[in-house]
Amino acid sequence: VKEGEKIRVFFSVTKSKFNSPIPRCHYQSTDKNKWGQLPPKVILVGNQYSLVGTNLRQTNFSFNLFDYSATLGGRPGKSLGKYVKYRVDKATAILKNEKSKQIRNVDILYVCELVSPYCVYVK
Repeated sequence: VKEGEKIRVFFSVTKSKFNSPIPRCHYQSTDKNKWGQLPPKVILVGNQYSLVGTNLRQTNFSFNLFDYSATLGGRPGKSLGKYVKYRVDKATAILKNEKSKQIRNVDILYVCELVSPYCVYVK
């Protein structure tokens, strides 16, 4: 990312039911030592960490997952189309230099800007 560029976070809607016995998170930390309360309007369930964003807004577009390379997981560089399966709930990726012949489009319904501290632990 070049200085001054914004990192965008895209959200797609999972079409499966999500029933979790995991309770709502109420605390956040950047180091797992000092914990502070999450604002009352923040509702987080079922995670160990969360991305931090601002300016959440509705949108409506799609893109081909195979045009991107994943930057997380056991094999960074793996096609995002192969990385995002089942209940993957977070992924980071960069646009490949060339478009893929494989197609797996995903509908994006929300977008926000990633902001410092970028990611926090939650409980």
